[in-house]
Amino acid sequence: MNFLSFGQNRVSEESFHPLQDLSGRTNPDINNNDNTVAAFASWFATGHLQRARYKDFSSMDWIFERYKSRGRKHVMKLHSRTFLGKLNMAFDTSQTWLVLLIVGIVVGTVSSIISINAQWMIDLKDGYCSTGFYLNQRFCCWKNEDFCADWVTWSEVLGVKWSIGEGVIQFLVYIFDAIVFSAIATFLVTFYAPYAAGQGISELKTIISGFIMSEFLSFKTFLIKSVGIVFSVASGLNVGKETALVHIAACSADIFGKFFPKIKQDEAQKRQILSAASAAGISVAFGAPIAGVLFSLEAISYYFPLATMWKSFFCATVAAVTLKYFDPFRNGKLVPFQNVYERTWYSFELFFFIFIGIVGGIVGALIVKINAICVKYRQKSYINKYARGEVVFVAAVTAMVCYTNIFARADAVTLVSNLFTECRDKDKSGLCDTTKDAMNISSLLIAFVLRIVFTSVSCGLAVPTGIFLPSMAIGASFGRALGMTIEHMHSQCQVDVKCVTPAVYALVGAAAVLSGTTRLSVSVVVIMFELTGALVYVLPLMLAVTASTWVSKLLNSNGIFESMIRIHEYPYLEKERDYKMSGLARGIMTPAHDLMFINASDQTLSSLQSLVFTSPTDQQQDRTSTTRSRNRNFSEPGPRNLHSQYQGFPVVSSIDSMLTLGYISTNDLKLGLETALNNSLNDGFSLNTKCYFGSTSEGSSSIDENLSSQGERPSTETNFIDYSQPSTSVIAFGDTSEYLEFDEPGSVYIDLRPYMDHSPVTVFPDTPIDLVIDIFRQLGIRYVLVAKNRVLYGIITKKDVLKIVNKSDISPAQPFLRYLFPSIF
Repeated sequence: MNFLSFGQNRVSEESFHPLQDLSGRTNPDINNNDNTVAAFASWFATGHLQRARYKDFSSMDWIFERYKSRGRKHVMKLHSRTFLGKLNMAFDTSQTWLVLLIVGIVVGTVSSIISINAQWMIDLKDGYCSTGFYLNQRFCCWKNEDFCADWVTWSEVLGVKWSIGEGVIQFLVYIFDAIVFSAIATFLVTFYAPYAAGQGISELKTIISGFIMSEFLSFKTFLIKSVGIVFSVASGLNVGKETALVHIAACSADIFGKFFPKIKQDEAQKRQILSAASAAGISVAFGAPIAGVLFSLEAISYYFPLATMWKSFFCATVAAVTLKYFDPFRNGKLVPFQNVYERTWYSFELFFFIFIGIVGGIVGALIVKINAICVKYRQKSYINKYARGEVVFVAAVTAMVCYTNIFARADAVTLVSNLFTECRDKDKSGLCDTTKDAMNISSLLIAFVLRIVFTSVSCGLAVPTGIFLPSMAIGASFGRALGMTIEHMHSQCQVDVKCVTPAVYALVGAAAVLSGTTRLSVSVVVIMFELTGALVYVLPLMLAVTASTWVSKLLNSNGIFESMIRIHEYPYLEKERDYKMSGLARGIMTPAHDLMFINASDQTLSSLQSLVFTSPTDQQQDRTSTTRSRNRNFSEPGPRNLHSQYQGFPVVSSIDSMLTLGYISTNDLKLGLETALNNSLNDGFSLNTKCYFGSTSEGSSSIDENLSSQGERPSTETNFIDYSQPSTSVIAFGDTSEYLEFDEPGSVYIDLRPYMDHSPVTVFPDTPIDLVIDIFRQLGIRYVLVAKNRVLYGIITKKDVLKIVNKSDISPAQPFLRYLFPSIF
């Protein structure tokens, strides 16, 4: 009797040594029988598991990835006694740091290129530099800031010199450039890289939690995102490049990680690298490496070991140093809106800081709500078919409406930089002219309202977008207007010393709205601190951010990233959310009588092949078939499984007992069957050859006692033939009396145990639902079996959990109050 195992090189009984007791290799006194029993008992703990490659839009197996990583490290440790082994271990350890070093350098370089080109294209809407077409207005007028003859406006190019004509020409060119730039951005995205659209944070959070979206991190997405964000920012749309830089950093980490075996073959390690790379994106966006690390911790990471924090800090530091080296703004600053404040604040201002925080929370919740309405409407309406036209239309309307307001027309970087700047001798923004305070305050408030509307609409268009800087511009506009008002109320606290610094109110307002929109708290405060370097303003920032976070959570339970996850229905369980639900596991499971499962007692290659390789005709028959029950056996004739509908199958010993043997996914079962079919000619079996999934007695004490009492090797031997790479442990025998009821000796069986999950996470039917949710969230698993005394009751998948979580967000009671205050009702 022969067993054919596809996943190992054949290894003799004497060559097997369990991982738990490697000392037995050098001990000649070990008895063969003891080795045999130890080998058999440890097979399920250290066995030669095989897994198919993850399909796109599926969840990874965190437990298997950790098992695989542990086995790889163990193999390296076994060979570390030699010089080459030590060298291999050193290279293995350095792979992560090499990738992070490369990612930091790439992100810093790409950020410099994006900043320079985006500013040049923004200034191109006003004119060009006669001494160098490639220079933006600031570099063109580097030596003559008051009057610059080298900068030529488009009205001057056309020879129009009367005031009305100049204004009309500049307006038309501004609209034309906005349309052209937005059209180029949406064309690149829709035709070449659809995953480059949007912010990318929601998808990145989902990927790091264990979801597979390979195209989202591809080189094509990286390239289009890098180019597209320049055009979308230059078009005048209320979008920023900060979250796009996080997406670009993640893409570069995935691209360069493929050149290193340790990262390429380990999905869990890859997600640690993605978490660390996201810190580099924020580091170069704000010149804030520490804030980048905190952002990775607070917003991106799902599982965040302490070691990943150090990796994030390293990557963020390298990116910031690279950006500093290139110095794209030629002023020594990492970002244009870095400022230093000379005055401190007074105690009476705390009330106004808290008020700004409350307003920021309201505005942030409003932006999230309006944005969610717009995105949902796009998905359900005919607008979805005209995504490119929508982008051009929104860009044109934004340009036309905002052109007459200097603060609404200015790009977000320039506006935030001006609003954050204290009034000094030189003022080009016009904010420090006290004779125009009333006009400036009213213009700021109008820009505040316009930016709320256009930011809410723009984030979600078919172009690369970002919410960070637009939110900061909204908050800074309101904060500066309020600060200028308070400055008139409290002109002086001491002789010749002003009480109020309006620029500080702009800083606090920017932090408040950013926190209200994204639900970030600590990282926002640190971003603002690293921008100013003023420790004295940390307390006002903390008060405003705390008030903003509380108010925004009261009005809307989700930030903008979580809102997009819900709208797109990504399989993501929020790590910070407290799921309080009543009910038991039996209430959400798919019961066994409605479940597709594999009866291990009489499976053949033909029956399993029909199970996973279903033809379209069989699929149509399945749709009209009756309900599948536990009385249905896959080896029986009749309608079979829809492989596109079921992700895997519990394996039971028999229909009568329903004792669970494990679980096998559809992809892994396909891999095993394909391997068997490819080797059928060499091994002499047919489609009627039986398949073996194991038995209820394997690994139990009865097996150990049986093998020990025999005193010699069983007369009936199970041979495992492997067609894949070797592993460190293989069981090469078995007691057929404890397996299934075999036919005559000499028959051939196909062993599919290496492709199974022999110890799936199992819960009792009476387990509370909130505990089940915690199991899925903390372990990162895809399914749990519901069983009692090993008897299968049903299965709960991640989709079942997400479905019950989403249903809990919709309450029929108090719909209006729940709509206004979702965190309470």
